[in-house]
Amino acid sequence: MPLFKILTNTNLPDKKAFVKRASAEIAAILGKSEQYVMVILLPEQELFFSGSYEPAIYVELKSIGLPAAKTGTITAAMMEFLHKETGIPPSRIYVEFTDVQRQWWGWNSDTM
Repeated sequence: MPLFKILTNTNLPDKKAFVKRASAEIAAILGKSEQYVMVILLPEQELFFSGSYEPAIYVELKSIGLPAAKTGTITAAMMEFLHKETGIPPSRIYVEFTDVQRQWWGWNSDTM
């Protein structure tokens, strides 16, 4: 926790560098330690959005204690980062949030 999963129909030239920056960025956005952040990047997916195969991104953000009142601010910050990194405009990015209860997130032979 948190899990930042990014699917896109584009190819990113330096995937490892992008994932590393995404990890630091999501930790900063959420105010959580990067020690617990996992980033999954799935490039070159068959993603059809708004009637087009134009570049697009789908993001899943799962974490314990996601503040519902701050999802708008979190969305804006994530979209700013993704747009800066990929050139894909926020109008071509969807975000799905999941607030996970501690007992439903396993790690290190236990739950959180």
